Amino acid sequence: MARFEGKVAIVTGAAGGLGGATAARLASEGATVVMTDIADNAGRRLAEAVGARFIRHDVSDGSAWAQVAQTALDDEGRIDVLVGAGCILPKCAE
Repeated sequence: MARFEGKVAIVTGAAGGLGGATAARLASEGATVVMTDIADNAGRRLAEAVGARFIRHDVSDGSAWAQVAQTALDDEGRIDVLVGAGCILPKCAE
């Protein structure tokens, strides 16, 4: 199915776990996916595997949010979906 065909999604915490699975599913459903995470290598590998774009993004940095949104708007012209799966607890970075 292509339930998200023509939609643009930003998924934080997308280098693995719930965020990674969500990004992969959205891409498989036709969305243009912008994946973000602080885990560069894992994020880039998964983005390449699912045909998405990866941006390094620390969700605890308020100014970085504007940068991610502006990049998605500049590149894709819109944002339809935001999945906030990024973690800001110290244990999540381990």
